[in-house]
Amino acid sequence: MFLEHLGTISGRIEGAIALSLVDRDGMPVESVSASPEFTVVAERMTFLVSAVANGYYLLLALAPTGSVGRARFELRRASLVLEEELS
Repeated sequence: MFLEHLGTISGRIEGAIALSLVDRDGMPVESVSASPEFTVVAERMTFLVSAVANGYYLLLALAPTGSVGRARFELRRASLVLEEELS
């Protein structure tokens, strides 16, 4: 259920490398990634975290060429959809 939403969201964000729905403890609920092996190198990516519902967050890894503004917009839009399903 969440995998489809995450795939759609990340597909609308140019430069999206990975997108995860995580709970407040940082445990991933579901993730999508452009690569089956995902390594985080902070100097080469921008990370955005957006609150979704009580205790759940979206974590987006964005390439340097990606649009931070578009990413923020899409994460906010996604949080409205996912909030209903997580409540």
